[in-house]
Amino acid sequence: MTTPSPFEHGDLSYLANLDPEAFEAERNRLIANALIATPAPHRAACIKLQQELTEHRATHTPAEHMAFIAARMTENLENLDDALRLVGHAVGVKPVLKPLEDR
Repeated sequence: MTTPSPFEHGDLSYLANLDPEAFEAERNRLIANALIATPAPHRAACIKLQQELTEHRATHTPAEHMAFIAARMTENLENLDDALRLVGHAVGVKPVLKPLEDR
């Protein structure tokens, strides 16, 4: 069972400015709780992803890291969109929306 955070987003932002070490400790606790709560079949992949993100974060500026995360999210959404379209095609369902790249 995970422990809820006593912090809200604004509080975490404030904490980051007030006490960076306390912020990092709370951030690491929240991430660990999220990984523990991840269903077992997906946990290893999530841990690997988190390690990649942590390594990238340590060697890039915050803006570069956010751009990296945004690019990864876009790639994953495009892959999901493609997969769902293949499933829909296989079962004879026509897509409702245009492909992401056409929007």
